[in-house]
Order: sequence, then structure tokens, then C-alpha cells
Amino acid sequence: MGRDDLILEGIAHIHPTPAAKIAIIGPDGIGKTSLALSLLHDPKVKAHFAEACYFVSCEALCTGTDLVRGVLEALRISVHPEEKDTFGFLYQQLLKAGNLFLVLDNLETLWSEDADADATGVDEDLQRALEILGSVYTITLVVTRSGAVVPACIPWTMLLPEGGIPPLAPHDTIALLQHNLRQSFPTESIDDE
Repeated sequence: MGRDDLILEGIAHIHPTPAAKIAIIGPDGIGKTSLALSLLHDPKVKAHFAEACYFVSCEALCTGTDLVRGVLEALRISVHPEEKDTFGFLYQQLLKAGNLFLVLDNLETLWSEDADADATGVDEDLQRALEILGSVYTITLVVTRSGAVVPACIPWTMLLPEGGIPPLAPHDTIALLQHNLRQSFPTESIDDE
């Protein structure tokens, strides 16, 4: 509700853009994850990627190595305990996987704006993981992140929308609240005033 134009804009960008790299930014609770999930579950997107659509939550991840393992897990690819170069392994597996759609949600838990401003504070493994994900020509990548800065190591093709997600219009906010109330209390009468 209230984000249909952004969903359509994202879908319109995904189809003609090989390996699109889309950043969805904005304040906490504004609807970044909902927008990314709407793109992920869109029938046209699923058909375009032959159902090879994946979601990775970054909330519980702490390092670039965690991100690599999270992506491999989402793709249902096991890493052998003897594997010494999980980053190279990820790169090889991504190339083998063909066209896929990958959402990294809540990247801010791994990449802070301070780290972006001061490269000395960046986890080198995280930067390497993001560079791999940004460089593979078969991946369409959608990243959600609180704040206004996106990692420069990914060649972004779109900020959705430019400048970040704005607050909902008042009428959309009311409609969303009424919808949520109806879902929570289906037998109650919800006043439409």
C-alpha cells in the first residue's frame, strides 16, 4: 500500500537491465524490506529468473565471511570444511548458478555509514564479499539499508527511489492502518473515518 509506484519502477528496471544492482535506502521502519520482498515475489520477476530468487537477512551476520556463508546457505550450497577460500568458492558457485535474483536485507548491520566514510574501519572480508556480489554478471542484487549511504564497492544501477524512500502519504498511512487493524481484529468493526 502506497509503494506500488516503487514496485513498478523496480520491476521495470530489473527486466531490461542485465545484472541490475538496486539499493533501497531510507530510515528504519519505512518499508524497505517490504519493497524488496514485493520485488522478490513478483510473478514477472520469478518468471524472469526461473524461480531462482533468494533472500538473505543480514541482521544476525557480523562479518563478510558470515555474509558469504549466508548467501551460500540461501542458495543451498554446502561449503566443504576443507575449503580454504570460501570467497573464491562463492564466486565460482555464483557463476555456475546462472541468472539469479538476490536480496540482502538490512545491510546496515554489517556496513555502517562510518565505515563507508573511513575505509580503515571496513571489514576487508565484507568489502571483498560485496565486491564479488557486485561483480558477478549473472546476479541481480537488491540491497536494503537504513541510512542514506550505500557501499561504493558495488556498481549500483539504481537507487529505489533516488534519495531514499519517503514517508507514506497521509491517506496511504490511514489505509495501511485500517488494513492492519482488519487483519488483527477481523470480527471487529473498523471505523473508516
